[in-house]
Amino acid sequence: MITRRAVLLSLVGLLLGLPVWATDNTPPEGFVSLFNGKDLLGWKAPAGDTGHWKVVDGVIDYDAQSEAQGDKSLWSDREYGDFIIKELPDRDPPRPEDNIRALLITGGHEHEISFYSLFDGYKDLGRLPVSSSDIAFQSDLRGKYDVLIMYDFSRDLNETSRKNLRDFVEGGKGIVVLHHALLNYQMWPWWYEDVVGGSYRLQKEGDNPSSSYKGDQRINVVLGEKHPITAKLEPFQALDETYKNMWLSPRVRPLLITDNPNSDRLLAWIGPCATSRVVAIQLGHGPTIFSNPEYRTMVHNAILWSAGRLK
Repeated sequence: MITRRAVLLSLVGLLLGLPVWATDNTPPEGFVSLFNGKDLLGWKAPAGDTGHWKVVDGVIDYDAQSEAQGDKSLWSDREYGDFIIKELPDRDPPRPEDNIRALLITGGHEHEISFYSLFDGYKDLGRLPVSSSDIAFQSDLRGKYDVLIMYDFSRDLNETSRKNLRDFVEGGKGIVVLHHALLNYQMWPWWYEDVVGGSYRLQKEGDNPSSSYKGDQRINVVLGEKHPITAKLEPFQALDETYKNMWLSPRVRPLLITDNPNSDRLLAWIGPCATSRVVAIQLGHGPTIFSNPEYRTMVHNAILWSAGRLK
């Protein structure tokens, strides 16, 4: 089950690298408590929501089924400017030892809240904390997580963050790169050449044009080479945004392909990394694809395989 309260705060412009569990509501000096652990005091649910934003067991919960028209986000009553994040104690219940320890990286790019429903029902995933690259990679993650699921757009990382992410990859951990995370780290060739095997070009490079995108494309998706991730999938149709003229490594292994003229041929692939199991999936822009059963299975299997759970 995804940690929805961490997602919630990203909607109101506070990108936190930790879940918002109920505490004794006594913030440290100079800090403001955002959630009292009991109700939505201090928050505004959208008109017509009819109770889809609620507090369950001391946690802000959202089921992605709001009946509000237009903006379905939960907003704080107050506006905040600059802020400093103060880490709170982790009050999660004990995690079953066989669950995959995954961390979801978001931020830097707008996305639909329905994206988070993509992870509902993954019993082998358990709790899924949400962070940003600015926060997550400031520490060594190798002992905390098995897989990083990247759905952010981060232009670059400082030296500390680069080292910690590189240590994670070279430590044999898994990476799943979704949609606009293919824009990440444009100034770090090791990342897009040797790890992911692809990059959305933000500008022209020599004779190669910049990459382009086109929304609401009907995409015929067929399977690439045989692989455990796609073993139980069938060819399917999808409605989503496409990317074209990406830089793609000749060393990747194709998982999903298409003949859509507004898309590159590769829709998903195994990265060329020798030390980590890396999966990149171009699809993943809007709510239609998030509810597509084949896509959901693809993402789930990518997480399982990158964690070494799918043979």
